[in-house]
Amino acid sequence: MVKVSVILTTYNSESQIQQVIDSILGQDGREEIFKLELLVVDDCSTDNTQDILSANNIKFLTTSKNTGGPNHGRNIALSKCTGDYICISDHDDIWFPHKISKLLFDFIGVY
Repeated sequence: MVKVSVILTTYNSESQIQQVIDSILGQDGREEIFKLELLVVDDCSTDNTQDILSANNIKFLTTSKNTGGPNHGRNIALSKCTGDYICISDHDDIWFPHKISKLLFDFIGVY
C-alpha cells in the first residue's frame, strides 16, 4: 500500500481549518488503497488555529517566528515526510473526497 504525505501549512485559519482537516482526513480510499500522513506546520497563528489542531489530536510543528507565507513551513514539513507521494494543501483548501485516490489512479495507476 502506498503512503501519501499531505503537507498543510496554517496561519490564522480558525474559520476554515476544521473543514480543511475533515476534507483531508476523510479521503475516499484511505487505509484501503493508501495510507495518509498529515504534516501540519503553523506559522505562529494568533487565533485559535492551534487549539483546533490540538482538539483534533493533530500533532503540528510551528515556525520560530511568523514568516509571512507558506514556503518556510512547507520546507519544514518536506524534511519530515515519509510518504511515497506528497500533496500540498493551503489552510483554506477544501478537498473533494476523491482527490487523492483520483491522483493515484490517474497518474500512477494505483487503485
